[in-house]
Amino acid sequence: MSKLRRDLKEQPIPIKVTEGARLINACTGNTAIGDVAAELTAFTAVNTQLGADNGNSEDAADEASRLLDVRDTTDGQWNVAFENLLQAAEKNTKGEKAKLDTLPVPNYEPGRSPAVGAPAKVTGVATSHGDNPGDVEVTWNGNRPKPLLYLLRMCEGPFDRAKMQQIATPSGSRHVVPGLTLGKEYWFELCAVGSNNQQGPWSEPARAIAG
Repeated sequence: MSKLRRDLKEQPIPIKVTEGARLINACTGNTAIGDVAAELTAFTAVNTQLGADNGNSEDAADEASRLLDVRDTTDGQWNVAFENLLQAAEKNTKGEKAKLDTLPVPNYEPGRSPAVGAPAKVTGVATSHGDNPGDVEVTWNGNRPKPLLYLLRMCEGPFDRAKMQQIATPSGSRHVVPGLTLGKEYWFELCAVGSNNQQGPWSEPARAIAG
């Protein structure tokens, strides 16, 4: 039984919007995946809105700031709607690979070994106050061999994996997240990405109270 990959949730907003449009086109009138009309309508609406939000924030200082601006709104809604659409397709097809292959989303078979060369799970993730009010420093044990980069994502508490948003792609073993709301709870997790873009598993989440 195959399942559709969820990697697109971790991509920058412009890629989400572009690939979301491809998925919408592939689902429209696709009898192989059964009735996904309700999920498709919801996803189409939020993909359109995310594109508009992205256009409105093109002057943001960097990708992290842009994602932080929409972390509790459209980007999180996009992830939920995307997940609901994939789940509906998997349920209707009973995981038949040939049917899932009609969608522009890679699939895999759960339980199989990770890709050769995929980095190990990141360990030792910890948080502390940064030098400035509202800054949180995230540190972790660097993987060996050194990966190409790490994906760092965050949500405002309480912890909810569905609300995790990518905020940075550091290459070292520390990163400072600036400008968080004082006294609020935040959660962070990381994964390593290998030299051939193999993504390792996500770390255990680490909690911080911005101070």
